Amino acid sequence: IIGERPIFSMRTNEFQSTDISYRPSQFLRCVEELLSAADETSHRLPIKSSAMSSLLYDVVDFVRQLASDIMLVLHEKIVKAYLNKNVEQFKYGSNTFTMLLTQLDKLLMSHPNWRLATIALPTREVSEHDFSRHCMQAATLITQWHPASRVLHSYSSRQLGGILGTLYLKRWKLWFKTLEENMFSKRAIPSLRQDYSRIEDNWIQHVSSFSVSSDARAKLVPLEVFTNAYSVMYIIKDLIITLYE
Repeated sequence: IIGERPIFSMRTNEFQSTDISYRPSQFLRCVEELLSAADETSHRLPIKSSAMSSLLYDVVDFVRQLASDIMLVLHEKIVKAYLNKNVEQFKYGSNTFTMLLTQLDKLLMSHPNWRLATIALPTREVSEHDFSRHCMQAATLITQWHPASRVLHSYSSRQLGGILGTLYLKRWKLWFKTLEENMFSKRAIPSLRQDYSRIEDNWIQHVSSFSVSSDARAKLVPLEVFTNAYSVMYIIKDLIITLYE
């Protein structure tokens, strides 16, 4: 649900299943075992080897999947808190959601093969004009699919470093802010369709700058990957106690 436009029911995704056939708390133990084994194995691998890169790729992937699963459950808890007008639980849930999303973006950015600039944007082997145009086209596909589409937005959404923190986080913050401001209102929640579109349009216009930033071109550093992975896991382990108590 991370890459979707926030709404109340995120399990009605038309383009990809949001069903989880296992308990995230069980998957947590698997990820912990992987992290422990990967941490130990990494000390025996050359830092610049393909084996090291592949190992760290899996570390990011497993933690990313666990975080995605947890955020789906957390979203439902946030909606429940809103409907019950429980301000304390709502603020805890929304703050934790944005904190986890921010930290997950850092984790994805720590591996070149999980970055927006590496996977979805063109290389800088063309003129500046063409580079900017190609970046905007790629960004449009990821967000709106087509400027005139009212249905296919997020059809090609991606969980990549550089998009979670610069686009998805802004949409989620806007949704949480709108819910909090209208929690005790008797009026219907205002539609955020145009607001989401403005956020996406602005992101598309400036996406080329993300691909040439120093973070987008940073080398793979094992310690950074593990540090960010453990930071995400710390948030998740604390959160699971609350979600499944």
